[in-house]
Amino acid sequence: MIADVEGFERVRLQRYLGMIYPVVALPDAGGSLAVGGMQLVDTASLVDYQMARVRSNPELVRRYQHDERQIDLAEYHAWLFDQGLVGSKFLAAAKFSMEQDYPNFVPAYAVRRDLVEVNRPDAGSIRLGANGEIEAFLSGRTVLVGAPGALLRVELLISPRDARWDSECRVRVAIADETEERTVFTLSPISETVIEPTPGRYYRHGFLLRLPSSTGDYPLSVRLCSGSSEVLFTAPRPVLVRSAAGLSLAEARDHGSASQRDLLDEARRVAQLREQLIPRVPLAERVALLTRLRASYRDGSRTDVAAYDALVRDSRPPFVDPAPASVGALVEEILSVAGSVSARLWADRSFGVGARTLAVGRLVDALRRLGYLGVAGSEAMAPVMAAALSEREPPSDPSDSYARALGLALLLPGKASHQKRLAEARSTGASLPQVDAWTGEDDGGHSQSPSAWRRPLGG
Repeated sequence: MIADVEGFERVRLQRYLGMIYPVVALPDAGGSLAVGGMQLVDTASLVDYQMARVRSNPELVRRYQHDERQIDLAEYHAWLFDQGLVGSKFLAAAKFSMEQDYPNFVPAYAVRRDLVEVNRPDAGSIRLGANGEIEAFLSGRTVLVGAPGALLRVELLISPRDARWDSECRVRVAIADETEERTVFTLSPISETVIEPTPGRYYRHGFLLRLPSSTGDYPLSVRLCSGSSEVLFTAPRPVLVRSAAGLSLAEARDHGSASQRDLLDEARRVAQLREQLIPRVPLAERVALLTRLRASYRDGSRTDVAAYDALVRDSRPPFVDPAPASVGALVEEILSVAGSVSARLWADRSFGVGARTLAVGRLVDALRRLGYLGVAGSEAMAPVMAAALSEREPPSDPSDSYARALGLALLLPGKASHQKRLAEARSTGASLPQVDAWTGEDDGGHSQSPSAWRRPLGG
């Protein structure tokens, strides 16, 4: 059952949110880790080195979960996650009713607010238009390329013009014979949990459409609301449906200007492209498989192994499959730029050794969340990794020492000595240095970083 809601359904939610390998807080490690890709913060404290050591101290739990690990997604029905953050730092994304099988079990997910709420559209976003109450953009994060049978993620940025928006407005996105429709200001179709938007802010709405079985160029349409307030838009560029093996490097590259994108923008785009080149089980078939699986454990019979195996295969993260040559070339470019950016961060001696280690660690961590799991061991990163791991310069103060420990834990999270050092540094009560404000996203959805990090891909 855990592999169901905290595995298969979590993967579906991650796809709607555009998350490849996020940091997820939930309390059931076994079944959830067997399905799809995520980095676990174990709120039950069973398989998490740090949670086992801070669980009795709410302030240290908060610091570990939100300052150090910066959780992306949380399943918050129980255990050590502050549910009071839902509605402030986090937004409700989905809720499941398990009453038929477990009357007291109501699992729910929340996503970090800054990942879906932004102050302005992303670079490369295209204004589709507006009715009197709601304005819509095709997000610059939408990748209009995919393989037959893959899931195309269409991201819209939607903003209420004032507080009097139509709460019954529905958004429909369509390509060929595939459509998806749901209520505006819901982050997924799972239970259609409506958030309370702020006028003037923009909210990411992800839609998943299975691409046609034949290659070609297909128009993408968006309908906003219905009746007298209905507005119909057609995306200015078609969706390119190509076989993964036949995708050219020119088609794999973004049609937009590279000068508008930084390293993480392009890394995110290529990660999503890689996902959209993998054929997936049709959504209706996936629902049918889940229904079979649930029926098998509900009536006490043997688990439907065929349904379970099919769902596990379909839930595999995109980085498990070999990348086609065109995408592989783009990945190598990204790793090369990551090496150059990291070298600039490490060379900035205006900051202490701890702050510089943390800056590089945050960059590696950001790329890891996008599925670049081998970035720390890549050839391009080797000089900086060697320098950062062997550096003997002492931290300048307790804050810099804490930053050094956290940076090392982010660079090599599987190394026990780094985790032990982080636990000891945290216990001193020191705070992280201001340099950590380089990380995360600003309120426009753009990465905050020094000029080296923000260096355009073409620069």
